[in-house]
Amino acid sequence: MGAWIGSLIGSYPVEQYGRKRTLLYTNILFIVGAILSSISNTDMLYIGRFISGMGIGFSSAVVPVLLLYNSYL
Repeated sequence: MGAWIGSLIGSYPVEQYGRKRTLLYTNILFIVGAILSSISNTDMLYIGRFISGMGIGFSSAVVPVLLLYNSYL
């Protein structure tokens, strides 16, 4: 669910902040999701997986655009 939502809204930060900066900010979602997933509470595990999924969705929207831009250089 988080990856689906992240891929839908992943293109808007690319237009505002750029490809590289958006990809760096996406790493924050991965880190927060991993920290929340490591807490030994079932609810935090689900929330952490959702946030990590949003990071995956953002990455799946940003990385192809970044690779396409770098292939022309």
